[in-house]
Amino acid sequence: MRPLSFIIALLAWALAYSFDPGLLRKSPGDVPLSYLAAALADDDDDGGDDDGGDDNGGGDNGGGDNGGGDDGGGGDDGGGDDGGGDDGGGDDGGGDDGGDDGGDDGGDDGGDDGGDDEGSEDGESEEGEEGEEEELEELLEELEELSEEEEAELLGEWELAEEAISGDRGGDRNPFEPEIVLAVDPSDTVLADLAGLGYRLRNSEELPDLGLRVARLEVRPGLSEQQALEELRERHPEVAFDFNSYYRTAAESCEGMRCYGQELIGWDAAGPACGDGITIGMVDATVDPRHPALRDRQIEGRDFIGEEQVSASTHGTAVASLLVGNPASGIPGLMPKAGLLAAGVMAGSEDDPVFGGALNIARAFNWLIKEDVAVINISLTGPSNVLIERAVLQASDQGIAVVAAAGNGGPGAAPAYPAAYTETLAVTAVDQYLRPYRFANRGDYLSFSAPGVGIWAAADGGGEFYSGTSFAAAFVTALAAQSDAAKLQSTAAGEASTVAALVDDLRVNSEDLGAPGRDSVFGWGLVKGQTSCR
Repeated sequence: MRPLSFIIALLAWALAYSFDPGLLRKSPGDVPLSYLAAALADDDDDGGDDDGGDDNGGGDNGGGDNGGGDDGGGGDDGGGDDGGGDDGGGDDGGGDDGGDDGGDDGGDDGGDDGGDDEGSEDGESEEGEEGEEEELEELLEELEELSEEEEAELLGEWELAEEAISGDRGGDRNPFEPEIVLAVDPSDTVLADLAGLGYRLRNSEELPDLGLRVARLEVRPGLSEQQALEELRERHPEVAFDFNSYYRTAAESCEGMRCYGQELIGWDAAGPACGDGITIGMVDATVDPRHPALRDRQIEGRDFIGEEQVSASTHGTAVASLLVGNPASGIPGLMPKAGLLAAGVMAGSEDDPVFGGALNIARAFNWLIKEDVAVINISLTGPSNVLIERAVLQASDQGIAVVAAAGNGGPGAAPAYPAAYTETLAVTAVDQYLRPYRFANRGDYLSFSAPGVGIWAAADGGGEFYSGTSFAAAFVTALAAQSDAAKLQSTAAGEASTVAALVDDLRVNSEDLGAPGRDSVFGWGLVKGQTSCR
């Protein structure tokens, strides 16, 4: 058998993981035995998540899952998930959104009842310490009785869990195309060298309007995608290599008021010619032009998902209806007479994860830049990727504004791309009361806020209320296309200042929210229409 010290560390890791899944990124030997006692101390309904709430007094967002932590802020009796809990808010005290009473009191302040940085008073009491010691002694006795087979099984479970969370494999956890690495602008000499190493060329294609050549390389046997990427970058630093990253829709269904968004931003789309002569580009899921809200609209759709994938349409159809929906359908678009070039890049179905590969998105940008659209709306989010960055930069250089959803990862999430690139207009969501969307990303990269909570848009069989920064982005796209389309399209290509001028126009007319000036919650504030839509 392995040394007892290793077994203890392994068990410490396994138990601690049940309280802190982030430890799955550590090996058992990296978890100190002291963490076991800390984990046991937190195993208390009065305690709190991660020593009383992630050092912020209440979990991820000041209270675990947006309102009190699972056990840190009252658990089921004192805030629960989203500040409602079963008995500490529930239907009367906050429900899903936490409410004003069940959310703010059971959420943001959830850590006050669930313990500050050091956990709860009960978790620190002498009785708690004695109980922890007894439990630890019992666990050590059980460890000593493990057979070699049981020990191997425990170790195997850890290895499987570590592999699942690594991102290299694992169904909908997978953030990129498996077994594939992209090479941006590789020479024939480089490709020949890589073929000699064992990298098989799946396909190579030219994106002339991006000025790029992209090759899909199959990872050579024996390497993970990450290992292959490191090897390629080291061997050929003159070539840009990256994953074929997956980007997902930034949306979520919800309840809310119908069509308040246009009034909130001062947008009058009653004119029958609103958007006439303007062409908007959209990178999203495939659009269904047969939907009642989109019949007889000026929509040209193209799929860029590849022959082996199945296109997804729900999200793209919803966003398209916000942009150009027929007012007579009950789902009025912001610019019903505008032309829409809809690039479908999302693959998947209800049974499979829905994602858009980086190469699919680059193909879409290549088409939209060639067509010289006024603005490109992309309501997808994912990791930073060199191919996507090149595509966004090329659009900006051509005087085409790129409006992107800021992401729905929550206030503590990492920046979402392409929104976080400096060349994009990153849009976050607010509700009808100008409160920030609770799941919206925050950060210095935010440009503007727009209505994005309880937005009425097209769905299967009619309409549905949605929430998410995806839908907020559509409002900024319409304003950008309306107010500065002529300026953007008439300026000579290559003058990136045209997009900067558009940002200035939107900023001057925005309603400042939150801290004065640009901030990490609202950006420059709520966008406002300058004139009635023509």
